[in-house]
Amino acid sequence: MNDKSKTGAGMSAILPAMLFLVVAGIMMLFSTCKKDEDDSDKAFKNMNDDSTTAIDVTIPRIEIGQGRSTTITVFLSVTDQNGNPFKEFNQYNFNIKQVCDGFTDTAVIASITFTKAQAEGYHTAAAMVMDYSGSMSGGNKKNMEKAAKQFVYLKEDLDYCEIIKFDDLYEVTLPFSSDLDLLLAAIDSDYGGGSTAFYDATFTGTQDAADFVTTNFGLIPSVLAFTDGKENSSTLADLPFCITMSIKEQVPVFTIGYGNVDSLDLQQLAAETGGRYFYTPDSEGLTALYSLISGQLESLYMLTWEYDNPACEKVWVFVTATYTCAGGTFTAKTEKYVFTTE
Repeated sequence: MNDKSKTGAGMSAILPAMLFLVVAGIMMLFSTCKKDEDDSDKAFKNMNDDSTTAIDVTIPRIEIGQGRSTTITVFLSVTDQNGNPFKEFNQYNFNIKQVCDGFTDTAVIASITFTKAQAEGYHTAAAMVMDYSGSMSGGNKKNMEKAAKQFVYLKEDLDYCEIIKFDDLYEVTLPFSSDLDLLLAAIDSDYGGGSTAFYDATFTGTQDAADFVTTNFGLIPSVLAFTDGKENSSTLADLPFCITMSIKEQVPVFTIGYGNVDSLDLQQLAAETGGRYFYTPDSEGLTALYSLISGQLESLYMLTWEYDNPACEKVWVFVTATYTCAGGTFTAKTEKYVFTTE
C-alpha cells in the first residue's frame, strides 16, 4: 500500500514535468513556423504598384574570393516587364541555391550578407561596341551616336567607358576613360563602311573590361554591343566563344539590335552571360534603351556568403526573386555558373 502511494506520488511529480516539456516543444514548433512567416513578410512589397505585370532577374556578375573559405558575391539585377529596375528589394525577396557542378546536393543559402552595389561604392566599367558597317546609313549612325552619348552623360564621375568601333575590322577608339570630353570626342570620330565583325569587337570589349577591373578594384564590368546587321566578318571569335569568355571573365553582354539583326543569337549572348537583349525598331528609342541599361547597372544588389568547398572548380548559383504588388505575386528565376579556379 505504501509502495503504491509512493509510486503514485512519483507519477504525480513526473506528469507535470512531462506536460511542461510537451507544451514547450509545441511552443518552439509554432515559434519556428512564425519566424519563417515573419521572414517571408519582411520581403519588400508595394501594394500601391498596379503597373507591374511581370519581373525579370539576371546575374550580371559573380565574384569569387580567395582561400579555403571561399567568398561568393553575386550581383543581381531585378526589373519589371519594361526593364525598369527595382531599387528597394531586400534579402527576403530572394531565394538562393548553389551546387557544385556534377553533383546533385543543391543547398539553400541561409546566411547571406545583403547590400547594394552603389552603397558599397561600386562603379561601372562599360565597353561600348558600336557598329559602323556599310549597312549603317548616316541617320542610323547619328542615332546610335546620340544614344551612346546619352549613356556617357548619365555616368557618374568614377564610372568608366571604352569606345570600340567596328565594320569588317575593329578599333579601340578610346580605351577605358572617365573623361567626359574624351568619350564624347571618341563617339563623334568617323569610322567604318565595311562588313560586320560583331563577335571580334564584342570579344575585345569583354577582355578589355575584364582586364581593366582586375587592376581597378570596385568596378562592375559590362559590354554594351550594338549592331544593325548579321555577323559576317569575324576571324577571332564566334557566338559560343564570346559566351564562354564572357562567363569565364564574368562580364555580362547587353545586346542592342536594330534593323536586320539575328535576334536569336543576340538574345542567347545576352541571356547566357547575365546581360539583357533589346530590340528597337524606332531609332529614336535607342536613347531610352541606353538610359534603361544605365539604370540597371547602377541598381545592382550584392549577396555574399561563404562557400567552403575548395575542391569544387565550377559552382552553379540558382536565384528565385519574388515580388508582391497590387497586381499579385510575381516570380522570376535565373541561373549562372562561375569557375572558382583560373
